[in-house]
Amino acid sequence: LGQLKPLEWRSSDEFGELIDSYNRMLDQLQRSAEILAMSEREGAWKEMARQVAHEIKNPLTPMKLGIQHLQRLLQEETPDRPERINRICKTLVEQIDTLAGIASAFGDFARMPGPEMGTVDLIPILENTVSLYGNDPRTRIIIGNHPPICRVRGDKDQLLRIFGNLVKNALQAIPEGRTGEIKIDIETESHFLTVGITDNGTGIPEEQRKHLFVPNFTTKSGGTGLGLVMVKAMTEGMGGEVRFETEVGKGTTFFVRLPQSE
Repeated sequence: LGQLKPLEWRSSDEFGELIDSYNRMLDQLQRSAEILAMSEREGAWKEMARQVAHEIKNPLTPMKLGIQHLQRLLQEETPDRPERINRICKTLVEQIDTLAGIASAFGDFARMPGPEMGTVDLIPILENTVSLYGNDPRTRIIIGNHPPICRVRGDKDQLLRIFGNLVKNALQAIPEGRTGEIKIDIETESHFLTVGITDNGTGIPEEQRKHLFVPNFTTKSGGTGLGLVMVKAMTEGMGGEVRFETEVGKGTTFFVRLPQSE
């Protein structure tokens, strides 16, 4: 609808009546589109609220069982009681950390600010990301081909989060027993720079691909499913776009296309 504009016709002839009808229809369509967009936003937040409740409920059940078990143990006098109590306490702490992570992820998504645009050199951003996630001896992360100058218009903090999320996802996609290889390449493309992050992981099954950027969809146990949603929102907020190519069993490449800075 954004490309359709009202027409002007000064005469009140048959053409004028037709154009009046067209303009009224266009106005009605615009109103319907706004109502639909509002409805979709409300629906998305309702779905998100339902998912938050589900995510929070999951850790609560083992926590309740653990506390009940702990109450019984405190009334027993057995040689292994201290060890069993410590084991239960460790489980409870892990579940509390899970709850804290869920709350933090949804809070970050809800409060996600608009980008503070500036000129950012991508190479230090990517080097920082490789340094942060490159400590696993089973996986090699390298920065491959790139132009001599890699400056984009964007928000430095959000770029760190974008590439951190994508590299972390790439690491998690590599199955046990496989030597991991993650390569980061940068290409110039008509006033844009495109960063490709390629892994040799399991790839993304066909039935999961259309859900990747949907809030709360995740294939990882313990995940909140907001990582790629935030990546997409932040990238588009900076005037860029995200896409991916994948092959089951061989790996995936995520492409982040960002406006090049002068």
